[in-house]
Amino acid sequence: FGGNPLFKHQEKALHLVDIEHQNCVIKTGTGSGKTEAFLLAVLSGVMRMREQGIRGTKAILLYPMNALANDQLMRLRDIIRDSGLGLTFAMYTGDSETVAQSIGTPVEGNEFTARAKIREERPDIILTNYKQLEFMLVRSADRPLFTPALRFLVLDEIHSYRGALATEIACLIRRLKARCQLKPGDMRCIGTSATVSEGAGGDEALVAFVRCLFGEEFSVASILGEETIARVDKG
Repeated sequence: FGGNPLFKHQEKALHLVDIEHQNCVIKTGTGSGKTEAFLLAVLSGVMRMREQGIRGTKAILLYPMNALANDQLMRLRDIIRDSGLGLTFAMYTGDSETVAQSIGTPVEGNEFTARAKIREERPDIILTNYKQLEFMLVRSADRPLFTPALRFLVLDEIHSYRGALATEIACLIRRLKARCQLKPGDMRCIGTSATVSEGAGGDEALVAFVRCLFGEEFSVASILGEETIARVDKG
């Protein structure tokens, strides 16, 4: 991620998810590096699984709208391109076959854009939206993408999931885990948001919400807020 040291919330997210195997929520402001915070842990875990010879999709990054998925695809391309990493990824949305080609140059050898190729190769990381994930779970052609190899689920903009939609997303996540034959605790869950309200119960209420949303365990210590934004001392 360049020559600068990490921000504290990035270092802490990496430690929580990749070393302590905990779930976390990153609720820092716009432009604070939330993407890098969860990607550090996801990429580290995916590369370790690849070294162990584990095949199949290992991480799903879930967005409430395609525009956010498109933006994150560009960020992921910048990180992977010329990195020498062998991991693979794909954006899988309703129009991704045409959009992925139109918003820049795919990373040759690492990125898949055609649906047939995605289904055949089962990339390490898939970027999608919750509506498309719903379709993928019911399409027999997409069934090979969902295996016990899945170990990371990232929900961006978790403040978007309220009311009836939150209930639908919670059910969707449980169906995803059931399809992949995952038990509670098998998968690391990460939520991000720049606009989580500080009122209505604070971090305790947020913990209760994400526990219900993901169906997994969270703690107040795993909530990374504005107080964690500072550079980590290289010394």
